[in-house]
Amino acid sequence: MGPGPASNGGRTVAKTTLTDTGSIQPHVGPRGPSNYAWIVAKTEATMALAQMGFKKEEAGALVEHVAEKLPRDVSLALLIRKALNSSRH
Repeated sequence: MGPGPASNGGRTVAKTTLTDTGSIQPHVGPRGPSNYAWIVAKTEATMALAQMGFKKEEAGALVEHVAEKLPRDVSLALLIRKALNSSRH
């Protein structure tokens, strides 16, 4: 009998899945980005809004507001876009 789908010549190979957001997730273990990765994404989104002319405090508040409603594996571009959209309301 040949090697199974999770092995490669006797070596076990981790299975992964490509998600709708374009990130690769393992079939086992924790799902989604780490807390550190999520904080980095929110910080980068805040910095992007600040570079666009928003005050740092306002940019941070916009990002935090939309981040509460989005999954943690959302792309940085979508996080920024949603924050910009929320600034119009």
